[in-house]
Amino acid sequence: MEGKTRRTALLTLLLLLSCCTAGNGSEKGAKAEGDRESDSSAPAPRARVHPSPIAGSWYPEDPEELRRLLQGFLEKAPAPDPDEAGSLIAVLVPHAGYVYSGRTAADAYRWVGMRRPERVVMIGPSHHARFRGISFADYAFYETPLGRVPVDPAGREIMDACPLVGFHPKAHEREHSLDIQVPFLQVLFPESPPRILPLLVGELEESDYPELTRCLRTVLDNETLLIVSSDFTHYGRRFAYVPFPHGVGVAEKIHGLDEGALAKIRSLDRRGFLAYQKATGITVCGRLPIALLLELLPEDSRPVSLSYATSGQLTGDYRNSVSYCSLAFMRPARWQQTASAKDSSHGGTRTMKRKAKPPLASEANMKSLSASEKATLIRLARDTVEGYVRNRKAPDPKGGEYEITPALREHRGAFVTLKAHGKLRGCIGYIQPIEPLYETVQQNAINAATRDSRFSPVKPDELTTIEIEVSALTPPTAVDSYHDIILGRHGIILQRGSQKAVFLPQVAPEQGWDLPETLRHLAQKAGLSGDDWEDPDTEFLVFTAEVFEEE
Repeated sequence: MEGKTRRTALLTLLLLLSCCTAGNGSEKGAKAEGDRESDSSAPAPRARVHPSPIAGSWYPEDPEELRRLLQGFLEKAPAPDPDEAGSLIAVLVPHAGYVYSGRTAADAYRWVGMRRPERVVMIGPSHHARFRGISFADYAFYETPLGRVPVDPAGREIMDACPLVGFHPKAHEREHSLDIQVPFLQVLFPESPPRILPLLVGELEESDYPELTRCLRTVLDNETLLIVSSDFTHYGRRFAYVPFPHGVGVAEKIHGLDEGALAKIRSLDRRGFLAYQKATGITVCGRLPIALLLELLPEDSRPVSLSYATSGQLTGDYRNSVSYCSLAFMRPARWQQTASAKDSSHGGTRTMKRKAKPPLASEANMKSLSASEKATLIRLARDTVEGYVRNRKAPDPKGGEYEITPALREHRGAFVTLKAHGKLRGCIGYIQPIEPLYETVQQNAINAATRDSRFSPVKPDELTTIEIEVSALTPPTAVDSYHDIILGRHGIILQRGSQKAVFLPQVAPEQGWDLPETLRHLAQKAGLSGDDWEDPDTEFLVFTAEVFEEE
């Protein structure tokens, strides 16, 4: 049972939910797809779906195997300090097959998971087509074995109006530099991955950088993250690059070559980076996307090196070796504020603070929250909603105003539900225990108030009508059959293949449903037919919740 629990827990790790009651009938991803099917504003000739050209080769084609692989990488990646991850604006990640670069990429995506962007601008090199400027992937969705991710329609409109930006279909047909990134986003945010803006960089002239920078900065707001894709040194005869002979010390020489490029990147020195590449001939396939990144970054951005590896390390054969690096870039005000003068101390790396991961709670050893602990979470949620809605500032739970007990520091999933005059006004949460409970509640208080796609953001004049409910969850565990589900006690996760949906424990009693009716609605919410809950391939996980609200 332990193995099965671990397997199914991996399938639902980081399960971000934007629909926690039955009232609207479909999860965010399915709703977005359905909405766009009838979007008359979309140009008619646009291709609907970009299928992955690398499933089954660069990564597993089986969705379960793919999810397990990536979740394993993410679980082993060091957890960033939440304050640092909160100021993340960009990451630089590799794009080789997961067996080679997955662990290195996961170190950056662990940061992305804590940052929770609403939109991701992905910039990678074109390996198969030559053109000047940028090719925007003009599709409605990117598809992988894990499902579809929507291409951002607002970003599409901006890209359509940009000089040096066009659509070169052949550039995207076999390209891997962007497609390799998408499954990470789907595993991190399985219920509602961020909208993506996929951009391939062709040839660039010096005069192109300011023009493209002015264009791209219009889509880089506080809810947007920039992901730039590149591998580093491709050493060996296979790559026609042998700057020094193979032999003793080759690993150190390759690392030194990469470090010279990374030093320019950490200094945010675009011209220096390109000059270094020209002088050494270093085969950094994403050199132009990196150069564009360095032009886009505000001057006060602070880089942190996360990890470095080579395929030579993995295979033990340096005759042909590719290098992989991941870096994070932060700034306190994210994208929207005007950059201050560059601080020379920002040019290098520094040691990151690593938070030790506490043991995860389970239903068996998890104590119920006390009345005062529940009151603390409700007050924190209320103060957070009001502060964020009024002035985009949230209180500091560590400032001494709130009693953060050991139980509130346990890693637990949670939902925050907002109601107005008894009707749902917003509800977002996640089930897996990825953060301390008090941080989970505060983050999802903001999400419920401002990021539930079914509702407009809460306005200041609505705050007096808002009622807040918190659901603190136990980790989900698998059940052998739906007959083991206890309505009113269990929250339910229904999953078949890559399609899944969730109901909190209170949904069925609130709606007056029996078990078959509950599971029928849940299957429909997952995008399945109403009787698919009876299919032998349909799996169920359950969790319990302590539900409490404002008095």
